[in-house]
Amino acid sequence: MQFGYVATQTIPYMRGHDKILWIEYIVTKEKYRQQGIATVLIKRLKDYAKGHRIDSIYATINPDNTASIELHEKAGFNVKNWKIASLRIED
Repeated sequence: MQFGYVATQTIPYMRGHDKILWIEYIVTKEKYRQQGIATVLIKRLKDYAKGHRIDSIYATINPDNTASIELHEKAGFNVKNWKIASLRIED
């Protein structure tokens, strides 16, 4: 049974870091939220990073998603606001 998932990618170099782990998504099914599942997923990511000599973990968090902000702060992340840049390509 799947309660949640995390999608990540390893980036070999970014902003002075030799190797980072980028969290694209961390999701817990709604009926299983507030049970520590996302906290366990982040702990496993930290363990993975340590085992693979990754020196930082980054995530993009919507500033309106208070649950995600609280989760990341609880896990020790330094959470800052984000901005979106987009470009629409038209014919």
